[in-house]
Amino acid sequence: YVPESPRWLISQGKSDEAMKVLRYAARMNGHDPDVMYPQGMEIDCDEMEEESSNMLDLFKPKWRKIVLLTMGVWTGFGFHYYGTIELVVRIFSEM
Repeated sequence: YVPESPRWLISQGKSDEAMKVLRYAARMNGHDPDVMYPQGMEIDCDEMEEESSNMLDLFKPKWRKIVLLTMGVWTGFGFHYYGTIELVVRIFSEM
């Protein structure tokens, strides 16, 4: 059983259910839920704001390095895979 994400539940206005999930997660992780989330504690839903984003955000300074490195690594994987397949085909076609 995987419960719904507390963040999603809060975004849907189900803060009571989100608190139950958080308390359950605390109990499963060996923490006392009454200490971490005392009875009567409420989650403030007003602070959650939707951030709009687009593909160009990937190339802003915050993400640029990791995105370009990831693209390079996956391009390398593609070339190595293609090269390996070509090499195997040539080796077995000569037999």
